[in-house]
Amino acid sequence: MFQNIIKIGVIPMKSKKIEYKKSHVFSKRYQYKETKGIIKGSSLRAIDHAINTIIKERRILDSYAEINPEFVSALTPLNLRPDAPRSARLMYTATKPFGIGPMAAVAGVLADIGLEAMEKKGAKFGLVENGGELCAFGDHEFVIGVYAGPSSSLSGKIGFLITGDDLPLGLGNSSWFGRGRIGKADACIVFAENAGIADGAATTIGLKVKGNEEKTSIETALKYGECFSMIRGILIIRGDHIGTTGKIPKIVQTIPREVDAYLGI
Repeated sequence: MFQNIIKIGVIPMKSKKIEYKKSHVFSKRYQYKETKGIIKGSSLRAIDHAINTIIKERRILDSYAEINPEFVSALTPLNLRPDAPRSARLMYTATKPFGIGPMAAVAGVLADIGLEAMEKKGAKFGLVENGGELCAFGDHEFVIGVYAGPSSSLSGKIGFLITGDDLPLGLGNSSWFGRGRIGKADACIVFAENAGIADGAATTIGLKVKGNEEKTSIETALKYGECFSMIRGILIIRGDHIGTTGKIPKIVQTIPREVDAYLGI
């Protein structure tokens, strides 16, 4: 059921720097229109291939959207055209279980496509962050910082310690202050098998965080999220409350200045 519904300030955690414990991890930032993020991995060749693949798939998706504008504006699942590209089909698959439109998973799906490209190029470790959605594979240990917006005292102060036992994973997040302004959560973070599903799940679960009662709104959203078997775990922050359900990576305390470079992850 509901775990760790507690007041901010009583979370017993030991500070841990954001770092990669193993060497030979390369990193590059990328941007094409609104699609932007950071890629880390064991191979520069694989990172470059991932960036090129993400940009190529984004261009294909843009072309499809131009001839099918309903794909972009749909708030509920819609039938795809026979010529729908792979990214559109993955977006549809990731969002249909939640009854929302395919664009709710665009960032996560593009991240997944980039990660897949890295693996095909032989990378032993890969991490792709795209617009705040994230996916990773391999056996590295690292910390993902949690940015919970301008009004939460937890913002930048906690994170998830990711180990090889947690990988592969996908992470999606939504919040009231983001571009989509979803629900009233300062952060709604979902873990799933890939970033596309996590992205769609975070959107629909974030919508359930509403009303004036912070703790009750978190409990309601967590209970709703437990209905979906493809979700591994959920963490929600709202005001002075934090709640989790399912299996999530270990929560650790972080140093705000070290999380600044990871805003949105």
